Amino acid sequence: MKLNFSIFLFILLSTTNAIWSQRTITVSIEKTDYLTGEIIQSNFKTSSPLAQRSWIGLFKASTPHGNTSNYINYHYINEKTSASFDFEAPVEPGAYELRVFEEEYGKELKSIPLNVMSIDPNLVTLSILTKEIKPSQPFDVKIESSFTLNPKAWIGIFDPKTSKDEITYISYEYVTSRKGNILRLSAPENIGDYELRFYAADPGALVKRVPFRIGALKLDGLRFSLNKKEYEPEEDIIISYTGHKDLTDRAWIGLFKADATPNDYKEFLDYEYLNPKIGGTLTIKAPSTKGAYQARLFYADLGPQLLSPIAYVVTSSLDKDFIKKTIDTKGKITLYGIYFDTNKSIIKPSSHPLISQIAQMLKANPHLKIRIEGHTDSQGDDAYNQTLSEKRSAAVREYLIKKYEVPTGRLESKGYGETKPVGDNKTSAGRAKNRRVELVKI
Repeated sequence: MKLNFSIFLFILLSTTNAIWSQRTITVSIEKTDYLTGEIIQSNFKTSSPLAQRSWIGLFKASTPHGNTSNYINYHYINEKTSASFDFEAPVEPGAYELRVFEEEYGKELKSIPLNVMSIDPNLVTLSILTKEIKPSQPFDVKIESSFTLNPKAWIGIFDPKTSKDEITYISYEYVTSRKGNILRLSAPENIGDYELRFYAADPGALVKRVPFRIGALKLDGLRFSLNKKEYEPEEDIIISYTGHKDLTDRAWIGLFKADATPNDYKEFLDYEYLNPKIGGTLTIKAPSTKGAYQARLFYADLGPQLLSPIAYVVTSSLDKDFIKKTIDTKGKITLYGIYFDTNKSIIKPSSHPLISQIAQMLKANPHLKIRIEGHTDSQGDDAYNQTLSEKRSAAVREYLIKKYEVPTGRLESKGYGETKPVGDNKTSAGRAKNRRVELVKI
């Protein structure tokens, strides 16, 4: 007996529709009223799986039912029979709905209403604990609320003349980064009037505004000086300074060309932070090129510059003539301008100009023989540092031989690892002095 195909199709569709009509879908939420930015926790259940691209979306209640385009946010359900989904309550207060769709552009199967309300500013307490806020200094803010904050709630520092638009902030911190109820912010670098603004989410509704002022600096007694006015290339410049407790932890002294843009921090050649900031000494190596330079003091990473610059000169350039003169008078020369990849013996391209000068010096003095010695600081394993120094000194020797065809008999290499320090390995400046290459006359 053969079943008519149209009858078979009718039976199949009828059975499928019956299964769909018997499917039970539930969507539940903890409550119906939410504050803007609050997390809406929803639970979904179905008695039989939906299609692979089924989804649940958050819509304005005024959006026509069945519309799949104007959602605010959504999550795919796929073929799950139960799942939990979190939605963020929108910025705009009003009536909303969670709606379930059987597939990406399919039929709407279920909806559940909810309401979003504005946050009463009185539900949030925002107070500045630091009495006097100075430029670029950290200051503490206390925040308390009578409701659970969104993980991306944040406090921003704004110019009070700007609009309420959150993208105009000067800086910000998420409230989740606070310790207890205390959030540490960093003040802008310029004195003047500012405003704290608390937003319920990111992006979110502006809830609270608190004005504050950054006062002028009073850095009485601040000064610094150099140990002399003339230096050889890469010689230590020893800088003595009297600082102040109100300097930032990022106050620094930098070396600049004499014609560098005044009061501009971006053109520094080298620098060191003032540590401790109340006073002490620091050491920076002089530039390797002959010329006029300045040392300048800055209040924070991005300025402003404090005090007048101090001028000095580098009397020679670190070239073939200076290398030869130093080797003749001292029997060796210490070089800090040969760089390697971290924990490797691969010579960095920035080292090539100096190595070129070494090669030119050797070619101009064909009877001179030198030993290339490698030295490290004491960080890491002794045996590792020894091997690394040997590989690095050998790499310089091989580079001179292959690149500049210096005869092999005129060059030796030897590594000393951390066995011959010239600086204190307990300080960063001392470790920097110990990481060096020396050319020794043999």
